[in-house]
Formats: sequence, C-alpha cells, structure tokens
Amino acid sequence: MKMIVGCRVLIFICTIARVQAAVNLTAKYIEDILDSIKGGVLVKNGKLTSCELAITNIGRGIVNSDCIDFGADGLMDPDVSYGVFIDRGVDGVAGHYEITRLTTMANFHTGTLLNNYVDVAIDWNNTVSWNAVMASVVNYEWDAVLYVRRVLLDTKRMIWGVPQYALGSTSHDEECEQLSNVFKSNQDYLICSNLTARAPSRDLAECSIPYGTVYGLRYNMAFLMGLHSYSATAEPTGEPCGYGKQRNYYTSLYKYINNGINRGESYYTEFQMFGLNASSLDRSYLMSKPKDATEQQGVQLARGDLYRNQRADVVMSPDVV
Repeated sequence: MKMIVGCRVLIFICTIARVQAAVNLTAKYIEDILDSIKGGVLVKNGKLTSCELAITNIGRGIVNSDCIDFGADGLMDPDVSYGVFIDRGVDGVAGHYEITRLTTMANFHTGTLLNNYVDVAIDWNNTVSWNAVMASVVNYEWDAVLYVRRVLLDTKRMIWGVPQYALGSTSHDEECEQLSNVFKSNQDYLICSNLTARAPSRDLAECSIPYGTVYGLRYNMAFLMGLHSYSATAEPTGEPCGYGKQRNYYTSLYKYINNGINRGESYYTEFQMFGLNASSLDRSYLMSKPKDATEQQGVQLARGDLYRNQRADVVMSPDVV
C-alpha cells in the first residue's frame, strides 16, 4: 500500500522565498549548520529503515516506538537487533554502532500515538563529550525552521549524501486538526507539516516520505526540536502516491527529557536548553488523550518504517488512543 505523497511544490517554493528574504539564508549556510549537528538512521536486523534518531548526546538518542518491534504482550521482541548509523556532525566521527538498551517513555502503550518514543543507549566508542541543544519552545520567532532527512547512500561503505532539507514553520492549518484528533489535543507539543522528502532510492520507497527531524535555527545554531511521529492521509486522487490531503506530525522532544530524569539517569540533567534548564521541566508531563476519541473516517496513518510500508501491502493503523 503506497501511502505517502509528494510535497506540494508551490507551497515549498513560497516558504523558502519568504524565509530567505527575512534572514538571507543560503544553501551553504544551512549545509554548514547541518555539518555541526549529529543525526542517526536506525538499522533493524541489519536492514536500513526510514526511521531517524534524535541523537541527544554521546551514546544516547530517541527513536519513534513504531520503529521498534513489540510482541502481543506489549514487550519488545528480544530476537530483533538494532543499530544506528551516525553521521559526522559535531566531532567529525561517523560510524555504525550497536544499540544496547531500549527504554519506553512513561505511560507508553503499543498501538497508540501517545508518548510513542523510546530512549536509546548506543555502544559508542568515541570519547569526545557533547550534548545536543534542545529547543524548549516550539512557537517561537525562529530565524527559520528546518526539516531534515539524513541520506545514507551505502551502508557497507558508510557513504553519506548531503541531507535533504526544507525550510518551513511550526504554524499549522485546519487540515492538521481535521486529520488527527491526537494533534488537536496536543497542539503545543506537536508540529504539523505537509513537506516531504525523497527516499535515497526508489528501491526503498517509490513515494515521498516525511522529513525525519525538525530544528529551530537561531544565533547561527540548530536547536533540536522534533522527531517524526506519524503521517495522516485522506482523499486519494487515484494517482500513484497521490492524496488530496496529507500532514506529517512531529513530537516536540524536550518534554520527554523528564522521563530520563525521573529514572535517575543523571546524563539528562546536563542537557542544554534553549529557553530553560532541564532541571525546570515538568517531570509529570504526559500527552493529553484526545477529547474526541472517535475514529476519523477516510483517514489512514503511516507510521514506523515507511520503507517497509511501501514495499509490502501493510494495513495502516487507525488513529487510536
């Protein structure tokens, strides 16, 4: 089932023109910023997935729980091995690393879109210490909002391509609410966009896919803001990969830092925040259940490894809580 549609080119061009006119961004400027941050791509049983990791600091990251295999008992499948390819940002070191531990966020339940992230421990042999700078605000006057998808061209030789990116915003339209009750009840902590990227090759996915991570640009820095959660589509046009409506949803990550703090993992207290300190976070934060829990007719969700979804006839999950 081919679920993901191509980007709306006219909207994309207009967005870039407006942002560039305001802060005079150039391709080189953006690519230099991307070279200064780290990104990761999840590997499952040795196979490349579309799932990106938010690399938060040395040896740690966050990934969407729909990219992880769970059994009927709600526990992670112990027979599946995970790894991550990490690019050269920050310290110039790239590599393929094993994931040694996965920990679900508080109040996570499989099959839902609430709190659907997993904390990742990476077997990192690099001794250089650094932390990502997290954005503790979403609706802010950013110089630009950058949607990014990492491009890994060759897993054996570890050849990275130039990341795909688009300049957008964190504002949303009414279709964002119409396609997701979860978004409607959590607008302060979810980002909605219609921008999409290309897969590294048509063998992985014929249709376009969402960007993996979102950054806020300010003071010549990129602040880690969101990670792709799910996409919703409606009103098929009858063309391959064609849908009249599509929105991609990204969860703001800074609220989930408190999960690590509550587990007594001290490394989380070292996070740098744009706007506040990690120690001032609300440690009881959980996403709100939708006020309207009725299933939305005609809406289909794409979530998890979208390369797999486009290769096989996969039935998409409904927007359930």
